[in-house]
Amino acid sequence: MNIDELKIHSRKIKRQAAALLKSTELLDILNKFGETYLIGSYPLDVMWGPDIDIIVKSENIKKSSIDALQEIVDKKLFRKIEYGDFVNFPDGKRPNGYILVLKAVVEGVKWEIEIWFLSDISKELNYHKFLESKINEKNRNKILEAKYSRETTNTSKFELSSYKIYEQILGNVIS
Repeated sequence: MNIDELKIHSRKIKRQAAALLKSTELLDILNKFGETYLIGSYPLDVMWGPDIDIIVKSENIKKSSIDALQEIVDKKLFRKIEYGDFVNFPDGKRPNGYILVLKAVVEGVKWEIEIWFLSDISKELNYHKFLESKINEKNRNKILEAKYSRETTNTSKFELSSYKIYEQILGNVIS
């Protein structure tokens, strides 16, 4: 694929993401439970795969995550929902919080939305702001090429995450 085709694909995926967020009113729901932020490829405008990353800052992350989960279940918005507890079951690679993973199909494409409920979002927001400060059109193109290469070489996101791609292209992470 040439860069123009990669950009067309990225715009199509972003349109699907926007349609999914709008049709489910997911951000409105999440805003009831804390300060909600879209992070990652959607706001950076480097979408490739069908996934969206969201963080929700809340004082009581357990209650917020469970109440959000209940509302999403009650509204029947997603075909599959997973809930993770990384407070009582910490994993050094994951934030200290609760996660909802929502699954849906848009235009025949399987989507995944990760929503982290965190009491301290400074690390995630600072990192996202760092990425925003470094990104430009040339870097966007390189990121799309890297994501396409990851897909066509059957490299998993566990082997080469989007954040590793961002670091390779945009520079080291700030702490």
